[in-house]
Amino acid sequence: VMALSSEQVISFLPGLRLCRPTPRVEWQKTDGDLKTTSASLDSFDRWLYFNSITEDDDGEYRCRAHNDHGNATHSFTVTVEAAPYWVKKFSDMMYAPGETVRLDCLVKGNPEPTITWRINGEPLTGGTQDPRRSVAGSTLILRDVVVSDTAIYQCEATNVHGSILQNINLFVVELPPQILSSDGIVYKVFEGEQVNMDCESFDACELLTGATFGPAAPPDPPTSVSLSSIEDYSATLSWIPGSSHNSPITEFIVEAEEKPQTDSGAAAWTEWTTIPGDFRLFQLSLQPFCWYRFRVAAVNELGQSKASEPTKLHSTPAAAPRSNPTNVRSNSTEPGVLLITWDEMEKRLHNGQDFQYRVYWREADSRNAEWNWAYAKSPPFTVNDTGTFTPFEIKVQAVNAIDSGPAPEAKTGHSGEDKPEEPPTGVAFSVMNSTVRVTWNEAQNVRGHLLGYRVRLLTANYSRSSLSYRINTEKFGFSRLTSDCSALLLGAFVFTAPGPPASLTFESPTETSLILHWSPPHEVNGELQSYKVQYQQGNSSQMEIPIFNVFFNVNQFELMNLDPSSYYLFKVIACTAAGCGPPITRRGATLMEGAPPTNITVVSSVTSFNLSWVPEDRHRNHGFHIHYLRKSAGGQWEKSELINSTQGFYSLTGLQPGTEYSLRILHDNNTHWQEMLRTVGPVPSEMPGRFATQGWLIGLISAIVLLILILLILCLIKRSRGGKYAVKDKEKKEIDFDLQNKDETFGEYRSLESDGDEKRSDSQQSLCDDSKLGSEDSLAEYGDSVDIQFNEDGSFIGQYSGRSAAAPHGSSGPASPLNPAPPPPFAPSMSGILNRPS
Repeated sequence: VMALSSEQVISFLPGLRLCRPTPRVEWQKTDGDLKTTSASLDSFDRWLYFNSITEDDDGEYRCRAHNDHGNATHSFTVTVEAAPYWVKKFSDMMYAPGETVRLDCLVKGNPEPTITWRINGEPLTGGTQDPRRSVAGSTLILRDVVVSDTAIYQCEATNVHGSILQNINLFVVELPPQILSSDGIVYKVFEGEQVNMDCESFDACELLTGATFGPAAPPDPPTSVSLSSIEDYSATLSWIPGSSHNSPITEFIVEAEEKPQTDSGAAAWTEWTTIPGDFRLFQLSLQPFCWYRFRVAAVNELGQSKASEPTKLHSTPAAAPRSNPTNVRSNSTEPGVLLITWDEMEKRLHNGQDFQYRVYWREADSRNAEWNWAYAKSPPFTVNDTGTFTPFEIKVQAVNAIDSGPAPEAKTGHSGEDKPEEPPTGVAFSVMNSTVRVTWNEAQNVRGHLLGYRVRLLTANYSRSSLSYRINTEKFGFSRLTSDCSALLLGAFVFTAPGPPASLTFESPTETSLILHWSPPHEVNGELQSYKVQYQQGNSSQMEIPIFNVFFNVNQFELMNLDPSSYYLFKVIACTAAGCGPPITRRGATLMEGAPPTNITVVSSVTSFNLSWVPEDRHRNHGFHIHYLRKSAGGQWEKSELINSTQGFYSLTGLQPGTEYSLRILHDNNTHWQEMLRTVGPVPSEMPGRFATQGWLIGLISAIVLLILILLILCLIKRSRGGKYAVKDKEKKEIDFDLQNKDETFGEYRSLESDGDEKRSDSQQSLCDDSKLGSEDSLAEYGDSVDIQFNEDGSFIGQYSGRSAAAPHGSSGPASPLNPAPPPPFAPSMSGILNRPS
C-alpha cells in the first residue's frame, strides 16, 4: 500500500464472514510497535485504519486470524511518501563585512527533495559562481562577505509530490562600533561593597530598522479603533498601531463580537481575519440584524499584543434571508410517510424576526402539479399518506418578517420504504464437483432502495447451521465452494437495512458519565453485525461527532467526561450486512431535570412554619414558590419568595398565631405538594356579638345626641330674645342726630348707651316680623324729626305733632322760648321710649 502523508488509509481482511466460527483477528507491526503508530482498529478488528498517516507509519503490518480450526496470516507493506516540508525556517540575518555566513536549507520529504539556491531570483550555477560562495548539499556558505552581498537568498526544495520556496533576507552593514554610555559618570560606593559599571554599545549586527535601540518586545495594542463609512451592511474598520518595541509588526488580528439581535445571551470574541502589518484599515462585510463590536491586536516576531479597546456597539438593519438551508433530504422510515429534513441555519443568518422555513413538496412524476407548502420552525417536517417509497421533489426556503430568501433548488426524496413484496423468481442452481452456481431473475416490487441479495444454503437435513452470503445488486449469479454439496436447498431474497433500535434509556452513575441502554430493532432484516453510538453536545452542528462501534451482542455503552451543565443528543444505529439503518435519537444529560421537593418536613411556631427537605441527588436547580392560605373569613392565597430546590430549608414567616393555614406547591400548573397546618398559640378572640347587642355603646351614642339637641335649643332661644333690640337701634340714631351738640356730660351718657348697644351684634335680625313693623312705626308718626324735651324727672316736654324749628348747631345766648336752655347734666331715662308699646 502506498500513501501520501496526511492521507487516509484502510487495510482490511475480506471474507472473514465466511469462516465458522468467526475468527479472532490480531494485528502487529513487524518492524516496530503498533502502539507507536497512528493506526486504529475498526469493524471488529477487521480494519486497520490510518486517519492521517505519517512517515512514522511506514513499514510492514501483519494480520493473524484464528479460530478453533486453525489460523491464517496476511502481510501488508505500507509505504508513506511526502511532499517537501520545512524542518526549520530562516529569519532575516545581519552581518558585518568580512564575516562568514552559513545558510542551511533544512527540509525533508519522501523522495528526498532536490535543493536549488537562488540570489535575487537568479539561480546559482557553476559557471557564474563566486569563489567566495560554495554549496555543500543543502548548505550555502558565503566567506568574507561585503556590503554588495546584501540580497534575498532563496532555497527551493522539489520532489515528485511538489516544491516549496523560502526567502532569506541577508544584510551586510558596515558600521564601526560605538559607545552609548555617557562619559564622566561618577560611581560612589562604600569600601568593601560591589559596584557595577555599564558600558553600553552597539555595532552593525545590533542595528535595527527605524534607528531605535533597546530591548525588543511584543507590540503595544493599537489605539483609536473605530468604524467609519458605515452603510447598512458594511463599514470600514481603522486603527492606529501602537509601539512595535523594536520588532516590526508583521500582522494585525481583527476580532469580532457578533450576536443576532434576537439572541439574548452574551456573545464571545472570535477571530474575524488577519491583516498584513502595513495595513491600517479594513473593509468589513456585515450580516443583517446583528450586533457588532470589533477590536484589533498587533503581532510581531516576539508575540502578540493585548487586544485594543473595542469599538462602540453597532447594529445592522433587518433584511430578507440571503441563503436557504443546506442538505435538504428525505429521512423517511415509515411506509406512507414522507419525512423532510435539513440542516438548520445559524441564528446569525436569520437576518430578521419571525424566522421560519417554508417547506415545499410534490410528486416527482407530476412535473406540472402544484407545489404543496407549509411553514415549519425547525426540522423535520412530516407529510402523511404519501404511499410507499414514492418519489417526491422537495425544497426548503428561509423566510422572515421582511421577505423570503432566494428561490431554493429542488431535491428528490422518497417516502418510507417497506419490505419487498416478493422474493426474486427463477432461482436455479447447478453443482459441478465442489462448486454450486446459483442464478435468479432481477427482483421486482422491491418497495425501496435495492441494496443487494442474500443467498442462503441449507443442507438436505435442514441443519440450523446455514451459510448466508451477501451479493451486490449487479450480480444475478453466484458460485461458492462447499465441502458437502450433494444435496442443497437454496433460496434467494432481497434484503434491506435494519430498523432503529426499539428503545433507548439512560443511567447516570456520576455527574460526568452516562450509560446508554438500548434494545434490538423490531425489524432486523438479517443478522445484526454491530451498533454505532454517536453523541453531540447541545445543538451545535459545528462540533465533530464521535462514533463508537459496539458488538451486536452488547446493548449498553458508557460515555465518560461529559459536561454536567450541558444537554446531549444521543443516537444509536443498528447495522447488518445490508448496511446501517436509521438511528433512535434521545436527548439527555448527566443531571436530571429539577423539580420542587415532596419529602417536606414542617415544624410550626407562633408566627412561622419551618420547612425542610433533602434535595434530590444530582438534580438540576429548580425555583419554586410556596402558596399559603389563611383558613378564615376573607383569606386569600399568597405566595413566598422564589426558593431554590437545593437549599433544603425555608422559613415561612409573618403568620397569625393559632391560625390554620393551607400550604401547597405548584409544578407545571398542577398541585405538586399540599398540607394543612396550624401555627402555635391561642386562637385569636372575636367580638361576642354584633353591633346591635352592644348596650353600652348604644347608650353612649344616645347621650351624645341628646346633649347636641339641648345645645341647639339654647341657641335658638338666645337668638329669639336678641331680636327686640332692632327698634332701639333706629331710635338711637334719631336721638344722636339732635343731641350731638349738647353738653359733654350728656355726651358721656350717650357714649354709655352706645357702648352698650355696640355689644350687641348689628347683624342680629328679629325672629318676629311684628317686631320689625313696630320698630319702623315707633317714631315715624312724629314727622321727619323729633324735638324731644325732658323735665328734671326725665318726662317729655312738648307736643308730638308738628316740627319745631331747631336751633342751628353751635348757637349761643341766654335761655329763651326761642333759644331754650340746654338739658340738665344728668342722663334721662330712656326706658319709657324703648319700652313704649307700639
